[in-house]
Amino acid sequence: MTILLEVAVDDAPGLAEAVAGGADRVELCAALALGGLTPTLGLMRQAAGCGVPCYPIIRPRSGDFRFAAAEVEVMRADIRAARDCGLTGVVLGASRPDGRLDEAVLRLLVAEAAGMDLTLHRAIDLCPDKRAGVEQAIALGFRRI
Repeated sequence: MTILLEVAVDDAPGLAEAVAGGADRVELCAALALGGLTPTLGLMRQAAGCGVPCYPIIRPRSGDFRFAAAEVEVMRADIRAARDCGLTGVVLGASRPDGRLDEAVLRLLVAEAAGMDLTLHRAIDLCPDKRAGVEQAIALGFRRI
């Protein structure tokens, strides 16, 4: 069995420490104290050259995971920015008011991230039926949760 060490970081010193400490993968964020928000373009560019696969979280604000159309467009642009920086994948999630995964929003985001590796974030924790949520995630192309 192989165990991979993934470290969540929200600044350049944290990124350097994660790499020096042997992280196998990095979840790149801003504002970890708020649950993690989309990192800055500068941090994404720096992470792209660090030698470790880095996955930025794509989350435009704190709070719930229900996103308005304008927020979804911001998220799509952030996915394009992550791709343009050369990052390996992205961390995504979206919920419906009842806690189920918002398949319509996720389809848009997954399509934008075509060719990138996908991780589903804490939105899965809100699903009333975790098994159904995991099956949805797999069908959408997520490789990890």
